[in-house]
Amino acid sequence: MANKVFYFVEGYTEKVFIETLIRLGILCNGKIKVFNVKQNKISKSTVIKFKASVIVFIYDTDTPNSSTLNDNIKITKKANAKLLIEIKQNKNLEDELKRACNLREIKDFTKSKSNSDFKRDFINTSNLEALLIKNKFDFGQFWVGHKKELNSIIHESNLKR
Repeated sequence: MANKVFYFVEGYTEKVFIETLIRLGILCNGKIKVFNVKQNKISKSTVIKFKASVIVFIYDTDTPNSSTLNDNIKITKKANAKLLIEIKQNKNLEDELKRACNLREIKDFTKSKSNSDFKRDFINTSNLEALLIKNKFDFGQFWVGHKKELNSIIHESNLKR
C-alpha cells in the first residue's frame, strides 16, 4: 500500500495489539501513537507532521463521545489526510478480543489470575502472535462494524477476516 498510515490508539494495550497485527501482516505498516482522541485535543501540526494519508482513530465506546473527539475529527479532516478511519471498539479491546477468540472471560486469553490483571499480562506477553493463534483469534469477528473502512489498512493474510 502506497498510503502512509498513522494509528492513534487509546492505550498501551491497543498499541501492543496493533504492533502485533502489523507484524502478522494483517494491518498495513504505520506509525502508532498512544493518544486518547476522546480526551486529548490533537493539534493540526501533529497530523501534518506525520504526513499520513490514512489516519486511524481507535477508541473504546465504554465512555460517551465527547466534543474533544468531534474536534479531533474536524481537525484531522482539514489536514492533508486522504482518509480518516474511526474504529469504535465495542465496548473496549477486551470485549473485542473475547468475541474474536470466543472467550467467556478476558483473563482466559493470557491465563491471568483475574480480569483486572489482563492488561498488565497482555502488555508483558513476549509472544502475542502465539497467544492469538492459541486462542483461535478470528479477525473476521474483530471490529465487526468496520469491515468496509478497514479495507484501506488490511493486508492480505492467512488469518480469517
